[in-house]
Amino acid sequence: EKASWNEDEVDAFVDYLHKEQSKAGETGNFKPAVYTAAAENIAGLWTNGAKKTGAHCKTKWTALKQIYSTIETYRNRSGFHWDDDHGAGI
Repeated sequence: EKASWNEDEVDAFVDYLHKEQSKAGETGNFKPAVYTAAAENIAGLWTNGAKKTGAHCKTKWTALKQIYSTIETYRNRSGFHWDDDHGAGI
């Protein structure tokens, strides 16, 4: 079943992984046990969709890293503007 993430879950998830960053590999990925522990950590914030599993957390982390990478690529282009409050402003 597809997971639906609320803002509180995402915030708590990212905070959890930030605290566990010493367990990340060179590519910024974690071992399955860390994703499973993250799912358990955010379980109390669930509101709808599937209950989060380690697999859901790994998928979400991959998506968040891709978004971050895209924004960083955009920000580093000459002549383009990005700010954290308004994005690209387009």
